[in-house]
Amino acid sequence: MYEALKQQQSLGFDCVVPIPLSPDKQERGHFNRTRILANELAALLGVRVADLLSLSAPISKRQFLSAGWTQAEFEYHYHQLLRVDASVTKYARILLLDDVCTQGSTLNCALRRIREAHPHAQLTANTAGQMLLKSVVTDDRLIVGQKPALLFTDLSPETR
Repeated sequence: MYEALKQQQSLGFDCVVPIPLSPDKQERGHFNRTRILANELAALLGVRVADLLSLSAPISKRQFLSAGWTQAEFEYHYHQLLRVDASVTKYARILLLDDVCTQGSTLNCALRRIREAHPHAQLTANTAGQMLLKSVVTDDRLIVGQKPALLFTDLSPETR
């Protein structure tokens, strides 16, 4: 991830924001892979990890979809549960981090929530791996990373 950022000369961030672990997984002691990655990447970038995102209730994409709900319905519910800390406005350049991007649901919701709370922030999303990208970034010109790391830049509505 760091190398993809470095290759794109995109190292100037104020913080790294990990996608939050569902509260039920946290209570059961699951490893928070995204937080671990965020700690390492933030150390390499010389910035802090800012836990600006949280979930107000448990949600599992796998269980949601297995129960017959659609991807759109999952995104709606995830978006409703996702909270952004008011201190987000302290940061002009935010690196949003997820461990894996399968269909982009959590990243999409997080980017939308942060954009709602801080419309002028420069947002970049980075993942350790990808499964499917098209549902997140519809304009291929915004894709600036390469496999296995994935990096999107400036997903503001003005650039779509």
